[in-house]
Amino acid sequence: MDAGIKNLMSATFFGRRFTRRQIAVIHQTVTTFPALSRKELAQTICEHLRWRTPTGGNRVARPPSACWSGSSGPAS
Repeated sequence: MDAGIKNLMSATFFGRRFTRRQIAVIHQTVTTFPALSRKELAQTICEHLRWRTPTGGNRVARPPSACWSGSSGPAS
């Protein structure tokens, strides 16, 4: 697990609280599938974490920038 992730207890993005383990899953997915577009990565991550809208769709209607572990960090 990445050292930056180890130091987190949890993080909240778009109203959902994510544990260290879930953040590690996001990180692993992004690094495992670098050729996927942001939209495809967001869909995959939402499926893995079962992050759904009240109507049952994947919660990717908002920009998926919260999912990336890039140098600029998550969107605020």
